[in-house]
Amino acid sequence: MEDYIVTGASSGIGYATALALTVKGHRVFALARQKQSLEKLAAEAGKNGGTVVPVVMDLSDGNYTILEEALNKANVSHLTGVLHNAGALINKPFDKLELTDWQKVYGVNVFGVAMLTRFLLGRMGGVRNTHIVMISSIGGMGATVKYPGLSAYSSSKGAVLIMAECLAEEFRDRNIQVNCLALGSVQTEMLSAAFPGYKAPLLPGEIAEFISGFCEWGWKFFNGKVVPVSLTNP
Repeated sequence: MEDYIVTGASSGIGYATALALTVKGHRVFALARQKQSLEKLAAEAGKNGGTVVPVVMDLSDGNYTILEEALNKANVSHLTGVLHNAGALINKPFDKLELTDWQKVYGVNVFGVAMLTRFLLGRMGGVRNTHIVMISSIGGMGATVKYPGLSAYSSSKGAVLIMAECLAEEFRDRNIQVNCLALGSVQTEMLSAAFPGYKAPLLPGEIAEFISGFCEWGWKFFNGKVVPVSLTNP
């Protein structure tokens, strides 16, 4: 059984991808703040013979004690994959954004990704490879349409793109591959909050099939790459 970590697993893309990975026979450590949602995910996976280990934690506070306890209890010495899916979005005009708004968005989208990756390094790579997949946004890429009110979110997702490229080089000799998926619009709660009334062309379960597969095989073909996955712009 191969072990994966999925952040932001309590809803949307993270929830659906965690389920998809369990269907493929993997054990998933599902990270999020919402305990009831994670328990629901674990129960749903269990009905189909899958295994989800709920880990209730806040990625932005830098406290990984609960995660370490869960990994040690399950005797996890090596992680096959880490999916950085958790995200925070604030839709607010630039001149209305306070420092706390920037800290909230970057705390999850950038600092949380960096610090969690650093914490997990001892369980990645070595004799067996580990694939780190970061979820970004088409809106975080250059030369794409940008929308008013999303300066904090889009710029944080741009930082994730560069982080993936940097870490792929730093980890090249550790048997750790790092890639980034820049997603277009998917019908999630976060999208609905940003664009009320907008209907995306994809549902979480549909994109989860691609993401879960990419987590498994993407490292064989890509490293340090940003892969656009979008039917729209963004």
